[in-house]
Amino acid sequence: MGVDKKTKPSFVNIVLDDNKKYLDTLRKQAEADGQNDEGKNKLSLNNDNYSFEMEEFYFGDSSTPNEIVISGSIKNNEGESSIYIAIPVSDIVLIDMLSYSLKKFNKLKTALETLK
Repeated sequence: MGVDKKTKPSFVNIVLDDNKKYLDTLRKQAEADGQNDEGKNKLSLNNDNYSFEMEEFYFGDSSTPNEIVISGSIKNNEGESSIYIAIPVSDIVLIDMLSYSLKKFNKLKTALETLK
């Protein structure tokens, strides 16, 4: 599997609720995740203790051709954060996606042939 470390997202937007209780919860999560080594004070968003609600997940349209777009909200009782990311699909990743798709297609083809 190829790893693409050069392609940059074309758009990233993460918006956090600005209330003390929510930010304290995110700091505690970072501490639990081991993110605050060397005296750093970070925030951590993950879906371990939060629910993620998908708004959109799609591959390209007229405004984002050849990109995977993900948007949604990550929530808990104290607050919520909105996330929007658009990432171009590089040739390295596209080859892996096509390879995976062909394997799945061949399995489906084999299963359909056995039904004849």
